[in-house]
Amino acid sequence: MFEDHLAGNENNDITFGCLIDACVKNGNIEKAEKTFQKILEGGPSWMGIKPNTIIYTTMIKAYSRTFKLPRAIEIYEKMRLGSDAMKPNVITYNSIIDCCVRCGDMRQATEIFEHMSLASGQGGVEADLITFSTLIKGHCQAKDIEQALVLHEQMLRLGIKADEVLYNSLLDGCLKADEMDMALKCFKNMKKLKIRASNVTYSILAKIYQKMGEIDKALGILDEMKLEGVKPGVFVYTCMI
Repeated sequence: MFEDHLAGNENNDITFGCLIDACVKNGNIEKAEKTFQKILEGGPSWMGIKPNTIIYTTMIKAYSRTFKLPRAIEIYEKMRLGSDAMKPNVITYNSIIDCCVRCGDMRQATEIFEHMSLASGQGGVEADLITFSTLIKGHCQAKDIEQALVLHEQMLRLGIKADEVLYNSLLDGCLKADEMDMALKCFKNMKKLKIRASNVTYSILAKIYQKMGEIDKALGILDEMKLEGVKPGVFVYTCMI
């Protein structure tokens, strides 16, 4: 085994962290799990190799990719209750929240976000744009626009600047929840913050106008895009058709 050769050649947790990360990025989750398990077992050739925050977080990402939320939660809880060397950081929290969202468990995602907030209050981990974007996307997918907007306001109060991707999630969420007026308010706020809309943004906006029966406004999006210097792509033209 390749990892056995590594273990016997004065490698450390960074080396094995890179190995596990390479396995995950290449979709070889089984190999990542086997390597991770050997580190936990600490066999003769693995003495001194201790799992740390990076290794644990990488395994959470692996389980997020494979929609194995219980396994990801198990690792996360070990980190929360473990030593300082394996305490969750912002990437850990974002990874486990992403896993919850992928698996459609917003209750668990909200609970973990609360853990993160408590850690922040104790001088620990501050939520960032990725944290809020992931949560907002999850609530929008669940058609819980009210909670998505609450998080959006909380994010702005913390001085975290929103981006086009976040607003696309809000617009799409409002569309799916039949909250058309709120969708237009979100788009207006997006322009107020001078966030540049993309083809994805305009395609969602076209669907919103279509659903409202405002065909002229939907067709007028092409003129607006021209004024904004955004070249219409296949998504927008498909909506126009």
